[in-house]
Amino acid sequence: MNDAERACLSELAGLYGLETEFYDGLGIRRTPPPEAILAVLKSLGVPLRDIEDVCPVLEDRRRERLDRVIEPVLISWDGKSLPMTVTAPEPTSGSIRVDLELESGEELRQALPWTNGQLQDQFDLDGTTFQRRTFHLEWEIPPGYHDVWLEIGPIQRRSTLISTYPKAFSDPTSQSLWGLFLPLYALHSKRSWGAGDISDLERLMTWTGERGGRFVGVLPMFASFLESPCDPSPYTPVSRLFWNELFIDPRRCRNWDHCPQVHDLLGNDAFQAALEQQRQLPLVDYREQIRLKRTALEKLAEDFFSTGGALSESYNDYLRSHPAVLRYAGFRAVQEKLGKRWSEWPDYLKNGHLDPQIYDRRAVEYHLFCQWTAHEQIAHLLRSGEKTGVGLYMDLPLGVHPDGFDVWENQDIFAHDISGGAPPDGFFTAGQDWGFRPLLPEASRQTGHRYLRSILKFLLGSANLLRVDHAMGFQRLYWVPRGFGAENGVYVRYPMEELFATLVLESQRRRCEIVGEDLGTVDPALRHQMTEHAINRMYVGLFETALHQDPPLRPVPSGMVASINTHDTPSFAAFWNGLDIEDRQQMGLLDEAGVAAEQEGRRQLREALLRYFQLEELPTPEETERAVLQAWTAQLGRSEAKYVLVNLEDLWLETKPQNVPGTSFERPNWKRKARLSQEAFESDMIVKQILEELNRLRIEKNEAKSFSDLENSD
Repeated sequence: MNDAERACLSELAGLYGLETEFYDGLGIRRTPPPEAILAVLKSLGVPLRDIEDVCPVLEDRRRERLDRVIEPVLISWDGKSLPMTVTAPEPTSGSIRVDLELESGEELRQALPWTNGQLQDQFDLDGTTFQRRTFHLEWEIPPGYHDVWLEIGPIQRRSTLISTYPKAFSDPTSQSLWGLFLPLYALHSKRSWGAGDISDLERLMTWTGERGGRFVGVLPMFASFLESPCDPSPYTPVSRLFWNELFIDPRRCRNWDHCPQVHDLLGNDAFQAALEQQRQLPLVDYREQIRLKRTALEKLAEDFFSTGGALSESYNDYLRSHPAVLRYAGFRAVQEKLGKRWSEWPDYLKNGHLDPQIYDRRAVEYHLFCQWTAHEQIAHLLRSGEKTGVGLYMDLPLGVHPDGFDVWENQDIFAHDISGGAPPDGFFTAGQDWGFRPLLPEASRQTGHRYLRSILKFLLGSANLLRVDHAMGFQRLYWVPRGFGAENGVYVRYPMEELFATLVLESQRRRCEIVGEDLGTVDPALRHQMTEHAINRMYVGLFETALHQDPPLRPVPSGMVASINTHDTPSFAAFWNGLDIEDRQQMGLLDEAGVAAEQEGRRQLREALLRYFQLEELPTPEETERAVLQAWTAQLGRSEAKYVLVNLEDLWLETKPQNVPGTSFERPNWKRKARLSQEAFESDMIVKQILEELNRLRIEKNEAKSFSDLENSD
């Protein structure tokens, strides 16, 4: 590659939002190889074969950006003005016309002299003089997604306007609260079928409220492949628009009492023995779990459709409000019938056509029944939570399964031959490949970010708090081209302001607070945007400890969502005992010298934390661990955190993680049940003691804040 081609490649990459230089998690400056940059550009739809095409394609890209005239997405943060930058030849008529069609159907029109726009730039191209001018249209624009039509002489362009609030929803009464976290599959009781369901979650929310807690956090509850293929990871769902039927409680289906077939099934000794075996397993056997639950749900679905349930008002209201469920059910039915990933289907099916002759009607009805039932049970869960004052803290995963419904249904907005991931850092020195297809930023913009809007509308309507996984993806995402290895990825920029505008608007519309997972390598610009728009940030104690700082545990800044750990980190007890160091050694991430250094550092950190919490070694290691856990939890309770999230498993000193990032078959990720059943931890005196103390400290914090606010108002 000569110097001219290298310069063209750098500019072309910049025009498509690629970062050709960046710092990884180790602080090392990285320059992706040109071949990786070319591969990412191809995935973005750039018509490149090899490096010789770069300079001609660069010229095409420059012209394409000029031909755009206005950006495909515009933002109004205050609803009173519409800033709009226009790049075009000076119009012969000397004016522009702007038509605004609101969501309501109302239309607004305005004509402006071209010279009213503030001149930003002027340049010549192919003998034509172009100007870039910024106009500020003064309109009363209601919140919503509106269509903007621009006309300059013969030029006509359309754009989506996101008119939104300056800040995300924030409940002024939600101060100094606490809640519990446990993955729903890990929650189990005597009545459950071997893994937690929505009824178990309701019981946990009620119990949490009785202790004084105000929310319960879970991992994503979206639909997953649990049969063939079987991929139970909540972070690679089949869809981010539909629920996982594993979490349905069959006994709370509407027709449970009137379905003799399902009662015959439950009365079968072999079925009961299979259920009991599932209850006794320490790990969730997803294939067998879904086989058993599906057997019951299929009988309920068959009864529902054969007895006229499809004519019910509730069911038809659901279909009207969730029209995509018909295609989702068809997709699942075809996938089950053919037993192949959709990329291996015949072309007409692969390209979006669903042929009723291919799939089994009963499979479609099963999935329709499950989605409607899950929708009803979660709606009931939320109503129950409103009565007890306990909310649901849900999770929005960054990606979806490449073989799932969302990618099949929206193939034009997902990248091909690319995975999302992360650059090298202290834990994963070769980087990470997460296996999902990233969204194409430009393609998403052309739709007005319709897919993201659909996800947020669906999920925010079922949550009181929403955690956005890897919030850095709103600014940029690390793309790993197929065959290049995670150490040779490329950062691709996303339209951060547009994505935040969408998030803020949906947050306000659904009255749901937002938490952004800003852990890892984070650009300060992202955190500035989060603060600007009232997106809550996260504080994780394990990441805030350091030997060479005073104190060894950084205090919690005001307004954070604070916890000791997350589902992706070691448990408290594993961290305290250095079990995560052993795990990293087993995965080949540390050599013997590295292990020795880490263990010595951890020993010194333990001593520093004991001094910080004003504790001494107690007669047994377990007593010491528990004393530190109680002190650390109390420290969070006294802190300036807006929310304190307690990992329920920490309270009985669990040492095994729910997930070890960077592993799949090597560890039983997303399968481990809680060591204590729901009945056991509800009656555990130590669990209740820790939570009672936390609740007392949070109440004191609230009272002190209320008194301070009263004094300041005087």
